[in-house]
Amino acid sequence: MRTETRHGWVWAYNLEHLDLIKRFVQAPLRKGVPWHDHGRKMTVVARLPA
Repeated sequence: MRTETRHGWVWAYNLEHLDLIKRFVQAPLRKGVPWHDHGRKMTVVARLPA
């Protein structure tokens, strides 16, 4: 499944992946990258559109 957003494409590979995206979007608190961490985060959740 894929859909286009105003920030680009988002896709899910399977139902488990789609559930991960859904839980992230619905989460009341999303932990961001600390201001002092300049390393690039390449997790699925870190790459979701704002």
